[in-house]
Amino acid sequence: MLKVAILDDYQNVSQQFVDLEKLAGKYEIKIFSEPFEDEADIIDKLADFEALLVMRERTPITKNIIENLSKLKFIITSGLRNKSIDLDTAKKRKIIVSGTESNLNPTPELTWALILGLARNIKEEIDNMYQGYWQTTVGVELKGKILGLIGLGKVGSQVAKIGKAFGMQVMAWSENLNLDKCKELDVLPCTKEDLIKNSDFLSIHVQGGERYKDCITLKELDKMKKNCFFDQHLKRSYN
Repeated sequence: MLKVAILDDYQNVSQQFVDLEKLAGKYEIKIFSEPFEDEADIIDKLADFEALLVMRERTPITKNIIENLSKLKFIITSGLRNKSIDLDTAKKRKIIVSGTESNLNPTPELTWALILGLARNIKEEIDNMYQGYWQTTVGVELKGKILGLIGLGKVGSQVAKIGKAFGMQVMAWSENLNLDKCKELDVLPCTKEDLIKNSDFLSIHVQGGERYKDCITLKELDKMKKNCFFDQHLKRSYN
């Protein structure tokens, strides 16, 4: 039987998405929920496995790991992109690397949960309610406010549509901003500086990595409005 390791199932949800009992006759599967101590620990515990199912990037699959797992034949990641896997080394060792389809809906939904939570002080009000208080703060109305988006790709576009539905003015910037997409969504293209200076709510939706590594520094934070709300959903990448 093929020995399969599921890595970083820290929420213990893998069995909700995969019927492991159905696969028991063909595969010997072990779930690793806790983080490994270091690369030596990874190599020791995964030495006998032929396939790794990687749940995102908590455990980088580095050149050293791939070269020392002599039985490894397959690496599967949740989602289609995972920069924590050394693809070049995997290719040299003729290890098959594949990914699953990505569901883009949860990220914009979570973005708006966070924006609404910040604007209406939901966490603070819930905590205060349990202490016996009621309506201790005044929230911020979204209509007419400026939503600044760094990144207007698949996720950023969905966030923009919801912002427009709230009656917000939406601005966007990225290094490869699509002006046709801006026109289609009625989003104002602008410079990064104008975006940071004018946004009431600023949300980031770009790929992590060198291009946007220093996208927001103390210099940019100093230029923001004093009452600006800042939310980020960078897709992580690791070297």
